[in-house]
Amino acid sequence: MKELYSDFIVQEILEDETVLRLATASEVRSYVKEEEEKGVDEAVDVPSSLSAEQVTALDALDKNSKPYLIPVEGLSKEDRKAIHDFVRMRYQGKLGSETSEKGIEISYCGVNSRTSLV
Repeated sequence: MKELYSDFIVQEILEDETVLRLATASEVRSYVKEEEEKGVDEAVDVPSSLSAEQVTALDALDKNSKPYLIPVEGLSKEDRKAIHDFVRMRYQGKLGSETSEKGIEISYCGVNSRTSLV
């Protein structure tokens, strides 16, 4: 009877016939640290519906922060969409935005938490 798990190693072969190599734990930690240090993408245009104070508050959000609420009274659907897009692109998935009855709630989600940018 076989008792060694090494007898059952399965490796995925890519289309170019190379073996897929899995990242080690230290490589993953290094990647996460690099992503955390990236900061914000200053090149993303700030929507006209956001004030400078609101952008400053969003820039300061981190894992220890409480969610930040942006009121949506008087904002059109396009304005709300622009805010969601701004958060997704400027903070590269580190912050998440969700519309509720109170407004748009923005909270820290962590490194590389973004989903499809479609």
